[in-house]
Amino acid sequence: MILISVIICCSCEKESHWLCHTYGGGYETTRIILEFTEDRTECEVTERDIAADPLVNHKTYRAYLNEDEKSFVLNEGDYDSRVIYSGKVTDFNHATLTWYENDKEISITLEALRYE
Repeated sequence: MILISVIICCSCEKESHWLCHTYGGGYETTRIILEFTEDRTECEVTERDIAADPLVNHKTYRAYLNEDEKSFVLNEGDYDSRVIYSGKVTDFNHATLTWYENDKEISITLEALRYE
């Protein structure tokens, strides 16, 4: 009986984190999926060009979270200070994602995706 209580409690704790594990959204002809690891230290970014299906790019980035501001930055590793993507959770189901492409800032709204 105690084991069941612990499992339920841990499950609730994971679901209550301000950063969901998976977000998805798009802009123009590109669909983007962010998938954070369980401990949220890494994030796999998948970009799919809708017009050139099935062209897909996957890359894993190091994730740094700011608990106070409910935001995150993604870069290529511990010794890389360049911010590739930055994001901010706007509410439990949405986050904004910002990055630069050809010297132009792009910002989109992502929706939390739940596969459970």
